[in-house]
Amino acid sequence: MGSAVGAAKIAAHRVGIDVAEYEARVAAGLKWCSRCKEWQLREAFGTDRSRGDGLTAACRDGRVTAAHAWYAKQSDEWRRRRMAAQRGLDPVPEWWRAECFAVFNHSCAYGCGRIAEVLDHIWPVSRGGRSTPGNLVPVCPSCNRRKSAGDATPWIEKGFAAFPDEWSGIFVLAIEHDTAEWIEVA
Repeated sequence: MGSAVGAAKIAAHRVGIDVAEYEARVAAGLKWCSRCKEWQLREAFGTDRSRGDGLTAACRDGRVTAAHAWYAKQSDEWRRRRMAAQRGLDPVPEWWRAECFAVFNHSCAYGCGRIAEVLDHIWPVSRGGRSTPGNLVPVCPSCNRRKSAGDATPWIEKGFAAFPDEWSGIFVLAIEHDTAEWIEVA
């Protein structure tokens, strides 16, 4: 019995209120979020069987916000390397990435006219595509989402119509680096 009273005193002190007010809020179905630094409904917390009340110390929103804040602080290069590792790919070196964008003058390689922001695997990773010079082109996020893991043929045709010289160079790189899967499809 004494340990529960002591725990309530410590918790109330951490929050900066007296024990009676702390116990009243707990009785009302509230819990202090250690991340948000405010009172939340108990339903906002996940389960943690190792804790006395069976709930996590931070609410779900607080945990997500903290994770997103940490992730946002990481460099673009770190995020690209991590994503490549998660997909089982070799990371694309920064100089090579810059070269890909320079070849197409930072325009979407599929000819939509928008600014390219990401590299797309012509032959999708889900179909065995790799991060090689003949399989990567700079594209806008919209075209990247719409193409996804679908058939590359119409996208290659659009790109070749808009950038014939640049795509001819991509064909050569694909053959040189043995990544010509998509050429056979096109």
